Amino acid sequence: MIKVNKLLLGVACAGMLGIGAQGFASSSQSVQAASWHKGTPKSIRGKYKTHHFGADLVSTFDINKKSLRAWQSGMPPLEGYNVRYKRLRKNKYLLMYDTKRIGNIYKGEKNVKNTYQKVGKKYKISFASSWYYKY
Repeated sequence: MIKVNKLLLGVACAGMLGIGAQGFASSSQSVQAASWHKGTPKSIRGKYKTHHFGADLVSTFDINKKSLRAWQSGMPPLEGYNVRYKRLRKNKYLLMYDTKRIGNIYKGEKNVKNTYQKVGKKYKISFASSWYYKY
């Protein structure tokens, strides 16, 4: 009888620990979801461009309050809407946005992700592998 009670007590404790762990996991997920913010951070808004490279090519990246625009020489500009961001660390952000279709050239995408990082006076945007400068 005593062994049965210990067994039931052990099963009850294990069940309660399982419920507690699930409650803890769901609360940590809500904290993770709350770290996304609508729009763009004030500190990175502005116009950026690369120095001329290759056959006199240039790339620009404009970040507004609720949208952004990326353009490279010879290509139509990509318009980003439904922008949200997450701060990864000081001077580094993850931007996520949706893009619209541009004729037969570009089909548009949902949840496009780019990182934005300030390094000294230069900026690294994962949209292209070039360094951007604020102008």
